[in-house]
Amino acid sequence: MLEGPTIRDKLLRASKIKTEKRLADVLTRDKRSAFSGSASWQGKLLSGGTTLNSLTPRRWLRQSHHDAIALAPGQRLIEVFRQGDMAGRLLIMGEPGSGRTTALLELVRDLLTVAATDEQAPVPLMVELSSWTDERQALGQWLGDRLWVDYSLSRQQSRELMATHQILPVLDGLDELEPMRQQSCFAQLNQLWPEDEPDRQGIVCGYSPELDLPGAKLTKLNRTVELRPLLAAQIQAYLAEMVCPDLWAKIQASPELRQLATKPLMLALMPVALAHRPAQTQAELFTAYVQARFDGYEQERGQLPYSREQTLNYLGWLARQMRAQHQTVLLIEGIQPTWLRNQRHQRAYRRMVGLMAGGVVGLLTGMVFGWIVGQAVGLIVGLLAGLIFGLIYGPLFGRIFGPLFGLARIRPVERLRFSFSDFPMHILYREIQRGPVVGLAIGRFIGITLGLILGLILLLVLGLAGLLAGPIFGLTLGLMVIWIFQLLLAPIIGPMVGLVVGLVIGLVVAAKTDITTRNRPNQGIWVSAQNALFSAVLGLGIAALLYVSLGWLLPLIGVEAGWVNAIIGAAIALTLSLCTLIGGGLACIQHLALRWVLWRRGVIPWNYARFLRHGADLQLLRQTGGEFRFFHDLLRSHIAANLP
Repeated sequence: MLEGPTIRDKLLRASKIKTEKRLADVLTRDKRSAFSGSASWQGKLLSGGTTLNSLTPRRWLRQSHHDAIALAPGQRLIEVFRQGDMAGRLLIMGEPGSGRTTALLELVRDLLTVAATDEQAPVPLMVELSSWTDERQALGQWLGDRLWVDYSLSRQQSRELMATHQILPVLDGLDELEPMRQQSCFAQLNQLWPEDEPDRQGIVCGYSPELDLPGAKLTKLNRTVELRPLLAAQIQAYLAEMVCPDLWAKIQASPELRQLATKPLMLALMPVALAHRPAQTQAELFTAYVQARFDGYEQERGQLPYSREQTLNYLGWLARQMRAQHQTVLLIEGIQPTWLRNQRHQRAYRRMVGLMAGGVVGLLTGMVFGWIVGQAVGLIVGLLAGLIFGLIYGPLFGRIFGPLFGLARIRPVERLRFSFSDFPMHILYREIQRGPVVGLAIGRFIGITLGLILGLILLLVLGLAGLLAGPIFGLTLGLMVIWIFQLLLAPIIGPMVGLVVGLVIGLVVAAKTDITTRNRPNQGIWVSAQNALFSAVLGLGIAALLYVSLGWLLPLIGVEAGWVNAIIGAAIALTLSLCTLIGGGLACIQHLALRWVLWRRGVIPWNYARFLRHGADLQLLRQTGGEFRFFHDLLRSHIAANLP
């Protein structure tokens, strides 16, 4: 029997896809940015007539107690990475815009090639250091959390792979941390690679002024590749390659531009930004670049799908949110309720979740009662129950039960490959013990809801007479139902409800991890919707068992036939609701409610994926599969600080 791919194989494939897509995007976008200033740029792009070697920064190697030496032009960083007594531990240092990302991605690509042929070589996985926000959390523990988010690895799997040296963590974005947190990060990084584990490899990429001070701050990374500014000869060679000789005169005449041109990023933007607009500072250069992108889009494609003002407003809000959330990469499904800074907007989000969850429960209840007591009656009961649940219990669900159900965070359910061997039995035991308490709560809810429904029906049917008879009769009946259901639901249905909850949650928790590669925007939510439908089918199977079991059990303990269908209907409706919500439906409801609140605020368009793709077409954003990031972190910072 052939064995399937291992976790290592899947990680290798996922990392390779992500790295190649991102590297291809960076190289292609940088070429296009550069050639846009030249009349012949389209032909060069199509023919692949240049590799922009003139934009490659000078690379110097620094080692502990040794003078820095210049690396030979064209020398690959993997050669440096694998040499010396501290092979496998490297710091890539350079100021923002110096070409660090390209150098890092090329190194990771070479390491992936090695790992594909050598099973003993660790798999390099890139992780953004900017998301390390809690200094009290050990960096190793944080790394496990990030591997779960970015690569769908469980924390246990992450620990095992790290302990056996099968993962090579590639930590990018050191300069995205505040100076105070950089100090704590240095200490944590030194602990991540202890001296007694020389086989544990790692790469750190970023810049900090502290690294230039005497005495190495990262003592366990004593090999540093430093990217140095471009020389005047390199700048001239690049401009000649771009057929922009007049631009050199502008750069020479301005000390500010001459300094900016030593950074490959800023030099690549100059043919575009300075073609029709003057600029002296970095902020002016970015402003000119953004406007040039709008101009180029209109010349090539015609009318903009979003006005310049709309686009800049949306991008300004996004840049500030990503800065506040310490994110450099955006996944649409990764937008969280914490992006709502206003208490009023948070309340609106919770109400929306409650209303939609109530609608789901009401619709499923209607289907169940329609099947048991007749379709017309069941539909009316279900719709009324859903309406009352949404209007009355929805806000309470969001406010009181929000922390219990995790409404403060949206967790898409992207994998439902169940593994009974990994089933967490403690969850099942816990839910069965809590069953009687749940049964009491459900009994009260059903009694109050049924009483209100009957009261409303009497008000509608009896007219003015119902103004008195309806509430009295409804309240009386509701109290009777509460009393009867307490006697039945707590000792009988309660443990059964706990069994259902434990089974459903346990199966979702025990779902086998499958490495996720996000190939399209908002993939997590779309997959969650599919899994919610699958979970509803699973719920039907569990509901069928409940139907048979309760239909046989209840008459044996003396429950009258008239109550049997009602109790069975309540249990089945609850089962279907739990399976649908836990299996992915709740994540979809949360995401839809959050997007609705943000859209009503006017900070995002309704079709957010379409807008983000438009930002990538403008070359203000980059798209890698389902991930989006700004063209460069410096551009993101500029937009966050200068746009409304």
